[in-house]
Formats: sequence, C-alpha cells, structure tokens
Amino acid sequence: MAEIKASGADIIACGNEILDLCKQYDDQIKDLFDSFTKINQGAWSGSAANSYAMKLEAERTTYEDFGDYLRYYGNTVKKIGENVDKTINKWESK
Repeated sequence: MAEIKASGADIIACGNEILDLCKQYDDQIKDLFDSFTKINQGAWSGSAANSYAMKLEAERTTYEDFGDYLRYYGNTVKKIGENVDKTINKWESK
C-alpha cells in the first residue's frame, strides 16, 4: 500500500502566498498602465500619442485577465489544501 505524506497547512500557505503576490501584481499593472495612459498628456503629444494611449486599454485587459487566472490558481491551490486537511481528518478519525 502506498504511503502519502501531505500537509494541508503548507498547501494552504502556498495558495495564500500566490494570492498575496496576485495583489501586488494587480497593483503594479494598475500603476504601470495608469502612467502609460497619461503619456499623451505631457511627455508625448499628438495623434500618434492619442492612438497609442487608446491601444493600451486592450493591452491592460490582457494583463488583468492574466492576474485573474493567477488568482484563480491561488484559490484552487488553497482549496486543495483544505481538501487534504478534510481527507486526513476523516482517515484519522476512523
């Protein structure tokens, strides 16, 4: 019979760390694109600058979607840790 060693608490901690990093990622992406979209208000002006600023919104969505996928992954890892704990507790109580 196979022996499995798992720590639900460690898995949950990994999920929480991923979620914390996602928050940092979201903040950095927001700051980056907020600064880019203001580029046509000072450092660069004209129709090309305005066109570039408009295209950035589509790019922003791509990066925000990636952050959502990372957050989903973090929540999934956390849920796995919780399920490991539940399973272990069921086996130990038998």
